[in-house]
Amino acid sequence: MSRVGSITTFAAEASLWIAGAAIIAGAAGAHWDSPSVDVDSLVAQVWPGASPSLVASYTSKVSASDFQAAGSIAGTFSVTVSGQKTDGTYSGVFKIKGNDSSATMTMTAPGSTTTEDEVSVGDSDYTRTNGGKWTKAARSSTSLSIPGLAAGGVTDKGVETHNSQRLHHLAPVKAPGAKSLFSDPNMATGTYVVVLWAKDDGTPAGFTISGSWSEELNGASAQETISLDYNFEALSGVTIEAPKT
Repeated sequence: MSRVGSITTFAAEASLWIAGAAIIAGAAGAHWDSPSVDVDSLVAQVWPGASPSLVASYTSKVSASDFQAAGSIAGTFSVTVSGQKTDGTYSGVFKIKGNDSSATMTMTAPGSTTTEDEVSVGDSDYTRTNGGKWTKAARSSTSLSIPGLAAGGVTDKGVETHNSQRLHHLAPVKAPGAKSLFSDPNMATGTYVVVLWAKDDGTPAGFTISGSWSEELNGASAQETISLDYNFEALSGVTIEAPKT
């Protein structure tokens, strides 16, 4: 079965606009190691009310060895300290091809805009900030597997309007642990929800991660939230190359 690559959101220094603490949001992790998926067994695990044919089609597609996707990222975050709340937004684009990925994310809050790029190719991660010099490092260990989530069973929660489309809301029966979503130790203590989106024929349409956590910033308690949408807009023709460093 395939490995679906990594998409990592970046140093979202959400409190940089309040207290300067960095948040590293690993939106979909690195090395999406896919377990072997028995579709018949999978369908048997689906909760009552789900569409077995849709679930089987979805799982087959995301587990394909040649799975690839590209699209847009949109999201929001907030930081509240001593009753003062600051809101910010995320926007960007991403690509997945097999085990490789790339993403560009812009984070905007009052008085500050930061753009981060990350490319994961082979065993290496490449990152840069605001168009600066690329930095190369060993690939992140944060991991999340969409086929793995589906292999544990999913519930079809019905059709909703998302990203201007009528899509099926697929909820993993086994919720992913926070540590598999985010590498930052503070974020890894939070509570998150993952929604997988699919079209009527089971075609993957994206996923959403949202949640909240608390941490101490300069001696004050902070409550923080994040919501990230990854919208699949193309499932073929994706190319990813390592940048020159």
